[in-house]
Amino acid sequence: MRIIQAVAAPSSHLFHFIHFLTYLTYYLHHAVLFYMYIFWSPQMKKQLKPTALQLLECYCFKPVPEFGHRSGSTQEIL
Repeated sequence: MRIIQAVAAPSSHLFHFIHFLTYLTYYLHHAVLFYMYIFWSPQMKKQLKPTALQLLECYCFKPVPEFGHRSGSTQEIL
């Protein structure tokens, strides 16, 4: 009986650790469910690859002048 009282006492370190683990498990479980709902859905699987390819094309495969950068230094103007 004393062991149960020692573990279940709200002021004990073990109680706080177990309480923390339950919250961690709870939120991790919901994070996994959210990830599966978003990224493993059939609609997202259809859209994920084309969207990723468009982002790569937009940000990685364009030359620098298309982004509006100048070829010279901006300090030369001053």
